Amino acid sequence: MKQKGFTPISMAVMVTAIFLTAGVGDWYFVHKNKMAQEQSERAAKRTNPLAGTVSFATDFTNNEKLVGASHNIFVGKVTRMREKIIDSGSGFSYFQFDVRVLLNIKGGLEGTVLVGQLDISRGNLISPVLRVDSTYVLATREHKEYNSHTVGEHVASVKLISADSKLSDSILINLAEKNSRVRELRIAYPDEILLRADISHNNTVNSFISLPQAKQDRLRAEAERLKEWWR
Repeated sequence: MKQKGFTPISMAVMVTAIFLTAGVGDWYFVHKNKMAQEQSERAAKRTNPLAGTVSFATDFTNNEKLVGASHNIFVGKVTRMREKIIDSGSGFSYFQFDVRVLLNIKGGLEGTVLVGQLDISRGNLISPVLRVDSTYVLATREHKEYNSHTVGEHVASVKLISADSKLSDSILINLAEKNSRVRELRIAYPDEILLRADISHNNTVNSFISLPQAKQDRLRAEAERLKEWWR
């Protein structure tokens, strides 16, 4: 008796069915994963309007651009954390801190100033939340409505100098003078790259070119000395 086998037509039908089944299965899992991801992103945006977006006004990893986009850059010790506020314009919440100015890199702030920081986490690119009794290099922009200075959102806008609350101001200033981040920003200031939006809106606060010529010469000479020291 001759054993029955699969005809060429039946084999073709069977192979096609197998591939179709596998294809549908792959499509289902891909589609399911895509839907789950979209639902997760929508949920994140409901609680955090900036979730999933990491866009900045300029490349803040470039020191010249960071300095140019900042109104004030200084070393300061956080002395107190105030209550958070809700910005009337954007609806975002801000941390508020009292910060004692120890050393200016750009600008001439004195005494204790009010510093604001956006209360939104966007991953590794966001600047860390300031801590009371710690000392930082801070790159900020003026917030005239609240008479405060807002820390830049990018991680490059904040650099810890010391978390030791017991150090005196004179020791902290000495640490800051030797800090590599302070040196980088001092070198960058004479060659800062201003934001086009600030130029067009006449908002280039404390720009290098606005300084008296004598101060420009002094700061540029200081930057050159730091460059030579670093080589």
